Amino acid sequence: MSIAVDLVTGPTPPSYTLELLRRLPPEVDHQILSSASYGASAIGIAYRLVNHPVRVWRSRRQGAILHVDSQLLSYVLTPWIAPPRVLTVYDLVPFQRDFDDPSYVSRKSFWNSFFFKRLAHGLWEADRIIAVSDYTRGELVRVGIDASRISIIPMGVDTQRFHPSTAEECARIRAKYGIPPSRPIVLYVGTEHPRKNLDALLRAFAQVTSSAVLVKVSVPRHPQHEILERLARSLGVASRVRSLEGVVGEDLPGLYGAADVLVLPSLTEGFGLPPLEAMACGTPVAVSNAGSLPDVVGNAGLLFDPRDVASVADAIQEVLSDSALRDELRVRGQSRARQFPWEATVQGVLHVYKAAKLMTGESD
Repeated sequence: MSIAVDLVTGPTPPSYTLELLRRLPPEVDHQILSSASYGASAIGIAYRLVNHPVRVWRSRRQGAILHVDSQLLSYVLTPWIAPPRVLTVYDLVPFQRDFDDPSYVSRKSFWNSFFFKRLAHGLWEADRIIAVSDYTRGELVRVGIDASRISIIPMGVDTQRFHPSTAEECARIRAKYGIPPSRPIVLYVGTEHPRKNLDALLRAFAQVTSSAVLVKVSVPRHPQHEILERLARSLGVASRVRSLEGVVGEDLPGLYGAADVLVLPSLTEGFGLPPLEAMACGTPVAVSNAGSLPDVVGNAGLLFDPRDVASVADAIQEVLSDSALRDELRVRGQSRARQFPWEATVQGVLHVYKAAKLMTGESD
């Protein structure tokens, strides 16, 4: 059965989309409809809400499934965008005021408020929703989305790319990024969004009795970056924190492999890909007990309360000081990661595509 799919994505497609497209079988005839970079100004938001849906409407092929690859683009799902329409939802952070980033979002602004209303409306316009975790599915149901429209399809990890590194590779990575040799590495991979709870991570790191360095892989988010730097100085750990901004993709597995523990202290996560990638690389993980993280990590990592700095510090300290625990978590982590193959993700998406195609009246 041939399936035509028009996939709506941002200016820079996320790893989810790239991995999916790379693995789709030949019978899926896909084209990518990339968004322009509209900007975050009031004029940019207004233009985005008008121009982008029109561009999608004009570019979409007749009879093709429209797959919007993020809830942050759900505003394109207007009533005049015909079915079938599939939407991937990672999390509901954009709809939760508690997790607003005040440097990017002001719901007091008319256009910001209108933008979020359009995002929410798109959730109801989608004919099928792909939730990347059971937690995200539960959040969707909680806000009123019919569970029958939702399919849980976890993200995957490429174990051909993410696998344990050799000692030579770890040494090369340390040298390339200026990480002192022989010192334990506490690794964080993610954004500087407030929900990532990096202030708690810095405070916890300051309590750890170790010569460890905290390596933070993220793109600076202003003014959070400056706030975090000031906090590190006030805690006396600035000299032991390395912020890496330009990590090339091929170096990420090596950074995981060189790390003694990956820590993710998020207040909420729709899935949490870094712990899964780290586990595939044989890196012990310690994550918060919030959102989907307990379901992703299972019994292969340590859990802590992200709102309790002492709990975060204790988890880091436990991993760094106990070599037997690190060895056990490495084994458990690799086993856990093998339960999330990308092939299963692709098969789940194909099932959704086939169900969506039936809406057009076509069948095998």
